[in-house]
Amino acid sequence: MARPSAADLLLGVGAAGVGLVRWSFRLTTRAVGTVYPPAGRFAATAAERARADVDLLLRQVIARVLGVALDSVDLTKLVRENVDLDAVAEDLDVAAVVERIDLDQVLARVDIAAIAHQVIEEIDLPEIVRESSGALASEAVGAVRARAIRAEDALPRVLGGGPGPAADRPGRVPTAAAHHRPAGIVTRLLGAAIDTGTVALLTLLLYLGVAGLRFMWWPASFRWPHPHVLLSVAAVIVVAVGYLATGWVTSGRSVGGSVLGFRVLSHDRSLLGWPRAGARAALYVVLPLGLALAAVGPSRRSLQDILLRSTVVYDWHHDGGARASRTAP
Repeated sequence: MARPSAADLLLGVGAAGVGLVRWSFRLTTRAVGTVYPPAGRFAATAAERARADVDLLLRQVIARVLGVALDSVDLTKLVRENVDLDAVAEDLDVAAVVERIDLDQVLARVDIAAIAHQVIEEIDLPEIVRESSGALASEAVGAVRARAIRAEDALPRVLGGGPGPAADRPGRVPTAAAHHRPAGIVTRLLGAAIDTGTVALLTLLLYLGVAGLRFMWWPASFRWPHPHVLLSVAAVIVVAVGYLATGWVTSGRSVGGSVLGFRVLSHDRSLLGWPRAGARAALYVVLPLGLALAAVGPSRRSLQDILLRSTVVYDWHHDGGARASRTAP
């Protein structure tokens, strides 16, 4: 058995002294109360106040002593040197602890919307999406253009003719060698397909616009318009001619030309005027098979190009055709 130290003896003596004083005071108070009750009640009240004051003083002293002790002790080092954390982890039932946690209540206290908003602001998510979407779209369009040009360069060999315009450039990417030279049939057919879809969409918007105006004027007796077949065909032709002519006059491109990277120019590499652009658009709408001539010959000119002295060239620049116009035919 370990021998008690001097500090243990002092604490024991102090505790016994305090107990003796409290017992003596209580006994005296009871005796005074028995002899003279008013004095006993006064003594009891004074004793309670004194006890409360002593308790408050002891709490302040203990808090002060603990604060000084904690400031002078490295608790982290003390735990590392005296606590077996592995044994604590083994004895701890993690599953039971997790079951006691109310995850719904924890999540209810977390402002997920604010956290998500802060994360989006920090990483600039919209800009990342725009950049990635733009990069993917550019790569996809570039791949389609390159495949179309390779197919056009291989077409003369398939038809039994000589090598294509880029066949003597085995080390170069077709899109790099194709700038401002005549566009082939594959690229132009793909562009025509896109333009066909665009015209269909514009015609649908025109139909919805007419229906909307009709609803505004006659809401009570509104019915969807049912135009005659000839009127529908005429509307499609007007929309197609106007759409193509406007694109060729303003920038030399329709939507299909912008996606596939080709531009319609006159024989001197300038933009078409309204009369020539309108006539060319009307010929393409009425006689689309004239495009087949673009598959024959190095100039790659369709019937419409031959009649109206126009040409179609590859041009990926966004300068309105300025560089293509400066390039000699």
